[in-house]
Amino acid sequence: MWLKFEGLHNPLALDGAENLAPILRDVVRGWNFDEVPQGSGPDPLIRIERTNGGYQRTSPWLEGGKMVLVDPVDAVCDLLLDLKRAYIADTDKLLALHAAAVEFADGLTLFPSTHHAGKSTLAVLLAMQGQRIYADDMVALEPSTNSGPAFGVAPGFLPRLRKPLPGDLSPRARTYIDEHAGPESDQFMYVDPGAKHLAPLGSKSPIRNLVLLDRKAGAKVEFLPVEEAELLKHTIVRSLGRQISALELLDTLHAIVSATDGFRLTYERTEDAAIALRAKFGEV
Repeated sequence: MWLKFEGLHNPLALDGAENLAPILRDVVRGWNFDEVPQGSGPDPLIRIERTNGGYQRTSPWLEGGKMVLVDPVDAVCDLLLDLKRAYIADTDKLLALHAAAVEFADGLTLFPSTHHAGKSTLAVLLAMQGQRIYADDMVALEPSTNSGPAFGVAPGFLPRLRKPLPGDLSPRARTYIDEHAGPESDQFMYVDPGAKHLAPLGSKSPIRNLVLLDRKAGAKVEFLPVEEAELLKHTIVRSLGRQISALELLDTLHAIVSATDGFRLTYERTEDAAIALRAKFGEV
């Protein structure tokens, strides 16, 4: 089976892995794709073959060229990383950032990826409170023009939580996650917050804030100012996309950082952080 995605140059090949197509449809929003005859048009860049060992993916973006995963949901989870890269390559999106992105009253707040900070859980809890998720892991960046704000562009994927879920979630949060559960494996589960609270592929909103997440035991919920140099460092190490010069990368990210407000948010419970963020930045 070959799947052709609207806006992408190359199709996706599923060799004996046709069962992944329904899972893929369940976890994407705004991605239009259909089966096309094999051999029609350009060759696939991404190919998944079902083998005795599991689902083997071949892709130019994989280190070593191949990846094998046993669970079909895990195979789709990993495939989405390549679809994001293909989207950046084929739609003239210059860069992407490993970050969650949630829309508040005046635009997007970005949460650059930090180990064990719980940014995906935070995004889901903000959706529970009525905010709109743009991304829980990677957001495309559209640089500013004419001194205006840069924009975040939604990848159109359901947020994905790692199992087991945090033990300090309230009964309300656990009920919300259970009621909005999507495809899941032993390692991960997707959450579908609904069309109102999840931006589909290509949705754009101005970037207004960058928040570094600092979760630690005993910490009180507090917003602290962050210097521009530290924000720039965090964005540089978490950026990916087209191959551009170091100077162009620095100039692009500096323009984004200098046009936003930066904070460090300390907290212990992710749910408390979500409440504080909505109180500070307002309802969408």
